[in-house]
Amino acid sequence: MTRQVFDMSTNHQATDSYIAYVFQGMYALIVLLDAGDDGAVSVETADDVELVSAVQPSLYQLKHSLGTPPKLTEKSVGLWKTLGIWLDSPSVTPATRLVFVTCAEIQPDSPLTALCISDSDRSSVPSLLEAEAKRVVGEISDARRAGSSPPHADRMRQCESFLRVSRQDRERLIGQIILQAESFGAAEIEREVARRLDSLVIKNIRPSFYPRLIEWWDFQVTKALLGQRPKLIEKQELLSKFHSLMKELDSESLPNDFGGVEPLESDLSGELGGRMERQIRLVNGGQSRVLRAAKARWQARNQRERWMRENLAVAAVLMRFDDRLVGEWADQHGPMCDDTAEKSDDEKREAGKKVLDWSHNTAPELVEPPKPSWSDPFLTRGSYQQLAEEMRVGWHPEFSDHPSLQEEGDS
Repeated sequence: MTRQVFDMSTNHQATDSYIAYVFQGMYALIVLLDAGDDGAVSVETADDVELVSAVQPSLYQLKHSLGTPPKLTEKSVGLWKTLGIWLDSPSVTPATRLVFVTCAEIQPDSPLTALCISDSDRSSVPSLLEAEAKRVVGEISDARRAGSSPPHADRMRQCESFLRVSRQDRERLIGQIILQAESFGAAEIEREVARRLDSLVIKNIRPSFYPRLIEWWDFQVTKALLGQRPKLIEKQELLSKFHSLMKELDSESLPNDFGGVEPLESDLSGELGGRMERQIRLVNGGQSRVLRAAKARWQARNQRERWMRENLAVAAVLMRFDDRLVGEWADQHGPMCDDTAEKSDDEKREAGKKVLDWSHNTAPELVEPPKPSWSDPFLTRGSYQQLAEEMRVGWHPEFSDHPSLQEEGDS
C-alpha cells in the first residue's frame, strides 16, 4: 500500500492565503472605526479595502503573513505588485490616498521609510524605484537575447509599467502613498478593536461585546461579497450596531445572536429523529411543521447555550422562563384533553395539531419573555420544541403514554 505524503508547505501556503483573505474584511472594520462619520468601506471592489469619504478617499493594499516576512526593500515583490495595481487602477485619482499595509519590517536605512510619514521628503524614492525597475527590465532583456528564461517573472510587468509612465506621474503616485509597515495581523483584530473602543464600552460587557461586534461585521462583509447587501458598509450602520449591542448586553437585556441566522441543512438534520419530530408526526403535522420546529429549536438551543457560557446567572432566568412555557401550555393542553376524551383518534390528532400551531403562532406573544426587552419569537418556539423533546410538553392528548414516544428502557 502506498503511503500518502502531505505537502506541509503547500498546506501552510493555503492557510496563509485564506487568513490573508479574511484579514481584508477584518481590516475594513478597523478602517471604518478610524474613519469620520461620513465614511463607508467596501472589500474587494476598487482595491482590497476601499474607504469612501469626502475628507480623504483611500485605497488599501494588504500584504498579510502568518510568519515573519522578509524585510521590505525596493526589491520586494509585494511592493511592486501593489505599485502595478495602482498604476493600472481607474479608481486612483490625485485626491486618493494609497495605503500599503504590510506585516513586514522596512529594511533599516531604506529611503522607503519616508513613505511612512505624511508630507515627508520623498525625493529619493522615485529614483530608488526607477533604478530597481531598470535593473529588472535590463536583466530580462539580457536573458531574452541569450535565449534564456527571463528572471523576475513575478514583478516583470509591474516594473515595465512603472518605467512607461512619466517621471512626473511616478512622483505624483509616490506622493500619495502611505506605508504602514509592521502592521498587526489577523490574530490581533479583537485587540485593535478593543484599543479603539475600550473607553466607550462598559468594562464588564467587553468580553461579550467585541466578539459579537466582529461576528456581525464578518457576516455583513460576507453578505456584501455574495451580493446579498450593498457593497458599501457605512459608518452610521456600524455605530447603530454598536449602540444596539450595548443595549442588548445591558443587565436588563439579552443579546440576540441567532435570530437572523439560517441553519445549514446539516444543522437541521441534527435536530431530527428524536421525540420532537415524533411528537409532530403523531398529530399529523407534516414535513413543513417538522422543519420549522427544527429551525426554531436549533436557534433557541444555540442561543441559550451561548447565554449560559457567558453568564451562568442566566440559567435561573431561563428556568423560570421554561416554567412559564409549561404553565401556558398546560392551560391549552389540559382543556383540549378534556374536550377530546370521547373523540376518535383522528379528532385527537387534529386537536393536538392546533396546540402545536398555538406554540408557534400565538405563544410568542402570550408568554412573558426571559427579559422585558426580548422580542424575537424563535426563543419561545424553539424552547417549546426542546421541551417536547424532553417530554415536558406535548401535542397529542395522550402523548405521555403513547407507544411511539417511548424510548427503549422507558417504563
